[in-house]
Amino acid sequence: MANDSDVVLITGCSTGFGKELAEAALCSGLRVIATARRPETMTSLSEKGAKTMRLDVTASTEVLRQFASDTIAIFGRVDYLINNAGFLQGGAVEENSHEENLAQLNTNFFGVINLTNAFLPDWRARKSGSTTIVNISSQGSMICVPGAGIYCAGKAALDAISDTWARELASFDIRCVSIQPGSFRVVD
Repeated sequence: MANDSDVVLITGCSTGFGKELAEAALCSGLRVIATARRPETMTSLSEKGAKTMRLDVTASTEVLRQFASDTIAIFGRVDYLINNAGFLQGGAVEENSHEENLAQLNTNFFGVINLTNAFLPDWRARKSGSTTIVNISSQGSMICVPGAGIYCAGKAALDAISDTWARELASFDIRCVSIQPGSFRVVD
């Protein structure tokens, strides 16, 4: 009998939240597509049943569109997109170089927009079932932590785009939420 459970695509699964979310989804019986820039970091997820793929969310829009097509072909659909990939560029705003600021925003904000946009045509065309976009933000978007200004600004922008998508995409039965985790313990 074929497994017809929902399909979840999670970015940034080499460690941290991404890896934990992938493991939880697998334990819940979901079909998981886990991604990371370095697929070799996801061996344990593959062994537990996840499909693993290389993904750099800062790739060109053409590469991301092809990735979306290849990903949808695995199970025939993607029901949940969890945009988790990201990093924190520490330091006072004036200490960060232009290139460091761009790298931070390209990963944590524009990467989310470009990857999500690559899936939107398929989701709108499905016209059945529902899709959910989950953007992993941060409490930093609200409390603006000194030493992480560019990170916090990018997460605030992510919250704003999430709210906008929630309204723009509702008529297509596509939901969008932003999750703002607070402090957490790193588990190895």
